[in-house]
Amino acid sequence: MVNRQIALLRKQGIYNFILSKFRKIIFTYNILKHYPKQKNKWEAIKNKYKGERVFLIGNGPSLNETPLYLLKNEKIMCFNRFHLMLEKVSWTPDFYTIVDNLVLDDLLNEFENVLDNAKEIFIPAVHIQGDVYVNRIDKNNPKVNWFRHKLFGSGFSTKLPYVFGGGTVIFEGFQILKYLGFSEIVMIGVDMNYKIHKTVRVTKKNSNNIQSLLDDDPNHFDPRYFGKGKKYHQPETYIVKNILSNLEKLSKITDKLGIKIINAGYNSNVEYFPKVNFMDFLNLGKNECLLLFDDTINSRTIYKNLEGLKSDSVFVTEDSLMNLQLSVNYFADFTFGKKHIKKNIFTHVCFGPFEDKLFFVSRDNLFKTQKEIY
Repeated sequence: MVNRQIALLRKQGIYNFILSKFRKIIFTYNILKHYPKQKNKWEAIKNKYKGERVFLIGNGPSLNETPLYLLKNEKIMCFNRFHLMLEKVSWTPDFYTIVDNLVLDDLLNEFENVLDNAKEIFIPAVHIQGDVYVNRIDKNNPKVNWFRHKLFGSGFSTKLPYVFGGGTVIFEGFQILKYLGFSEIVMIGVDMNYKIHKTVRVTKKNSNNIQSLLDDDPNHFDPRYFGKGKKYHQPETYIVKNILSNLEKLSKITDKLGIKIINAGYNSNVEYFPKVNFMDFLNLGKNECLLLFDDTINSRTIYKNLEGLKSDSVFVTEDSLMNLQLSVNYFADFTFGKKHIKKNIFTHVCFGPFEDKLFFVSRDNLFKTQKEIY
């Protein structure tokens, strides 16, 4: 133990070593003072979904290539600002998890979008950085489950509310889903192909704490995700390597844990879990896909179904797009259209893909399904 502390001191330097110890003292104090008693609640949800499968959805750009509307009848866990995606689908997630303190700080301003769009929400009562969230959100809200991080060691906890961090919110997500009893976890949108976000400012000296200056987030499905004014952590190379290392370690103990993790995402750099084709895995017939797409169109737009939308839309190619008015609906071949999903997010919402087509519906033709926050 002494040798380990000496090694940490040499690695971190005196200032950071003392700071880390001080933070642990503050964290422990805040836990003792503020952590809510939820023992009965955690016992009630343990193995509630024993033997079932669940989709764990990251927030990578590949979600724009994924027909998420097909997941209406599945159990789903989402994270952070996924609620931006909900204008494109007819379902809401079952589980919502938020971990990062900078993300939580921002999300508190739009937290009703999380509360309204999930059955169960999982948040750290006290963040390891010191923030006390249990006093900033109604601690007695029946949807909110307060977990707490283990301060020492690393690994995979099966004894919630205690969890280990892993550099990414999905790591806590895996632990929660295991505790809930799921035996098969299907990942999508966990791309792990991060780019350095350049149009930002550093908010804390000598750190990777940043604030975006423009709505041009390059690392998520929506440029507004970490858009103008949003704070988060720059995806530095060492952070990405740490995340991948923890996922690799997890892949080696899934049999022991009694869970199967499958990667059904497009363009994912996570190679440690078996990969499958999303459409082949769902194995839905053509008519089933059409019914689910029609359901999405009917619930999110002024049109009853795809045929109604098509009759009020124009098919575009790269040349014809330049002449369109902002209020016009249009659809395009997938290969061409996917280039415009993020470009046109403020004027159009993209639905699909369906039969290799993407459908761009003018925001004038949407139902108002959530609070406008942009």
